[in-house]
Amino acid sequence: MTQRLITMPDLNVIAAVILVIMCTGCGTAVSDKTYSSSSSNIILASNILDKIENNEDIKYDHVRIIGDLDISDLKLSLTQDNKKYINSSIEISRSEIDGLVKFNDAEFSKYVMFYDTNFLEETEFKDVLFCSNVVFIDSIFEDEVHLDDTQFLGQSYFDKATFKGYVSFLNANFYNLTNFRSSQFEKAAGFKDAIFEGGAYFQKVQFKGDVYFSDSEFKKEVMFTSSEFEDYAEFRDTVFHKNVYFDGTVFKKNVFFDIYPDPPSRRGTRFEGDLILDDAVIHSMNLNNAEFDGRISLNNSDFSRLKTDWTALKGPLYYNGPVYLALIKNFKEQEQFEDADQCYFDYRYQSRDGWMDYLSWISCGFGVRPQNTVFLSATLILIFGIIYWLVGGIERTPVPGDNEKQKRAGRTRKRSMRDLGVALFFSLLVFTFQARGEWRAVRFYRLVAVLEGVLGIGLIALFVVTLANIMIRY
Repeated sequence: MTQRLITMPDLNVIAAVILVIMCTGCGTAVSDKTYSSSSSNIILASNILDKIENNEDIKYDHVRIIGDLDISDLKLSLTQDNKKYINSSIEISRSEIDGLVKFNDAEFSKYVMFYDTNFLEETEFKDVLFCSNVVFIDSIFEDEVHLDDTQFLGQSYFDKATFKGYVSFLNANFYNLTNFRSSQFEKAAGFKDAIFEGGAYFQKVQFKGDVYFSDSEFKKEVMFTSSEFEDYAEFRDTVFHKNVYFDGTVFKKNVFFDIYPDPPSRRGTRFEGDLILDDAVIHSMNLNNAEFDGRISLNNSDFSRLKTDWTALKGPLYYNGPVYLALIKNFKEQEQFEDADQCYFDYRYQSRDGWMDYLSWISCGFGVRPQNTVFLSATLILIFGIIYWLVGGIERTPVPGDNEKQKRAGRTRKRSMRDLGVALFFSLLVFTFQARGEWRAVRFYRLVAVLEGVLGIGLIALFVVTLANIMIRY
């Protein structure tokens, strides 16, 4: 038998094959990207860590990185804040990282870019300072992502990123533009206590799990235009210093802009700019205790339940007839009948046109304010009484047995304060269509008394109808 010796080139080929087999068996490759199995496209994480330790820039395209990218054991110089100083730029695109990514307690002096990269395991950038731009565009995170207490001094881009595990940006500080356009959060996402110093853009984002922006602060405009919240969304005690846009946004479950219920917080969400909810679809939105310095726009929005009171909305709400009618229905369904009445009154007041609307406003508050009817009735009684008193429009009816002097006294016009009381009492009797006793209207003022009686009947009937309208709810 002829025995073939294994040469050094053969050993290299065998080693490469074994490495490829081992690498392809590591982790769980679930990316849709196609990577070459050639050993030239496989990079060991230790090689990248060596470059970081030697302050060398890192640039890879279409590679597969095997092993943990963990800087915990690297010998790096420390900053004044005891952060590990990284002076390497990182540019990894169209690649896959099969291992943990941990850059905690670090300071990046140069830009960091992971474009179109698949992170197969947990990713952590906790308590990190990014001094330049950060890019994660089109990247996929298969496991949890933690960027808690991280500061982004430059612009940060997470456009079209997919987060398949829990994501946390707790207490993060974004000093510049922040972009999450068209990104997707498949599980819960936490932005609690985050501060956005620059513009924040979340257009067309899908939040499939719970999302928390409570106690956050947006110092410039923030846009959630055409985004979708499939589960609960919390913005409790959040401050919006500029306009916030939820136009075209879909809230499939509850969204909270109120205070923490247990224990109750000291303040609710504050809107210093406008709250734009045009064309939004809202299942349930809680705005109790929210403060509005700007305006609210609900044009063409579709909401099933809006939890607030009319006093909070009345001032900042942009007038729109269909929105007012939807709010009236919303308040009635939640048994907030007083809010429904006040909303209806303001709607009719804003849309009044013609003398009938003005008459309805004055006489009964458009059917929801019986006190208007009482006030108008009292005013008419007073006016008619003064007229009778000033012009001597009433006299005491002579009774059998009166002598001529008493009869003449009954016809004498008197203007004493006592007679004013008599005239007002007579006006009250006429208004309520009761017997006038010993007094009667004379001459032309009999027609005046008839007019007052007709007005009295009409206003009394209107009072009964208005009172019944607000007392009987269905």
